[in-house]
Formats: sequence, structure tokens, C-alpha cells
Amino acid sequence: HLLVILMNIKIKKLELTNFKCFRHKEFCFDSNITTIRGRNGVGKTTIADAILWCLFGKNAQGQADFDLKTHDDEGRAIPHLDHSVELVLSVATESQPREITLKRTLKETWVKKRASEEQVFKNNTTEYLVNGEVITASDYKKYIAQLIDEEVFRAITNPSYFPSLKWQQQREFLTQMAGDITPDIYNADFAELLKYLTDSNEDIIAYRKHLAYQ
Repeated sequence: HLLVILMNIKIKKLELTNFKCFRHKEFCFDSNITTIRGRNGVGKTTIADAILWCLFGKNAQGQADFDLKTHDDEGRAIPHLDHSVELVLSVATESQPREITLKRTLKETWVKKRASEEQVFKNNTTEYLVNGEVITASDYKKYIAQLIDEEVFRAITNPSYFPSLKWQQQREFLTQMAGDITPDIYNADFAELLKYLTDSNEDIIAYRKHLAYQ
């Protein structure tokens, strides 16, 4: 038996603090469609980067290592700033709707060296919050995964994502979306193919090679 939980997720609000070109900015989304327009370089892609970073720790290009800090007029990262993205989601299931607030913050650690009054940058740390409660990175990742799979999210929000995958990845992705297949609801030819693949423990590519040899 396959249990399918239908989930309707909408973005209600996005708040950026010291994230790339935005010192502080809030975006409130309409319940149906929100259109974001602007000339090149004003931050449209930054909005997509912020949403994906808050959810998955990556930018719109799928990169985990990217510069999200705010820079001054000379292109240098402004020190001693926390960089955060807060995302308010409306999550509705068949049982009950609920509102979820997610927040990811990149914090800088500065220390003073011995016999020196000057602080030096040590490292970055990341803080994760769900509904105002601080949790670990692994728990945050699990929580997001329960809401939506990263690959699915990218596929339904970026038209160029699926075509950019290798054909093997496309096939695997579509197979996962299709779910389990039972032979009793398909024609006899397909049932025979499914039985062969199951009994021989071969994949479809190996089976095609086998047919080519014949």
C-alpha cells in the first residue's frame, strides 16, 4: 500500500539581512502569483539564491560555496556582520494548514591575537532555526527533506534544471516520480519485461544490450 501525502507549500514572506546586495529587505508574496521585475544587477537572482540557500544551503546554480556576504562600494566584504535569510511558508495538507518559519544565519567569528588589540577573522559558523528554535544542521536538513526534496524543488522552480541533467539522471528522476510498478495493471508484454528485470537483477540498459546481442 502506498501512502501519498499531498502538500501545498506557498512562500508567504522572505526577509534578507546582509545577504549579497541587500542590507535589509522584505518580500511579501501574494497567495497566487507574485511577479518580480527589474533591470540586470538589481537582485532578482539574489532572491532565488536566498530561497535556495535558506532551504538547502546552495545558490540557484546548485553551488554550496558561493559569496553571499554584503560588500562595500569597493567590493570588499563588510566585516562583523551576520548574514541571514528568513523564510515564512504556508504548508497545507489534507489534515490541517500550518505556518513554518525557517531561518539560516551565517555568523562571523573574530578573535584577538595575543598581545594585540586588533581582531582577526577566524571562521564562519551557521545557525539554523525552525519556528524560532535553534536546531542542529543535520536536524535542519532532515526537517527540510520532510517538506520537499531538493531535486524536486529545483525541477519545479527552474525550467532549465531538468534538461541540464544527464540522461541517466533524467531517467532515474522520472522513475522515482512514477513510483513502484506492478505488473497486474499493465499489459502482458510489460509484465514479462518487469519479471525479467526482477529475476535477472539487471537494469534496463543491460537488458537492451542483451537484446542487441540477440
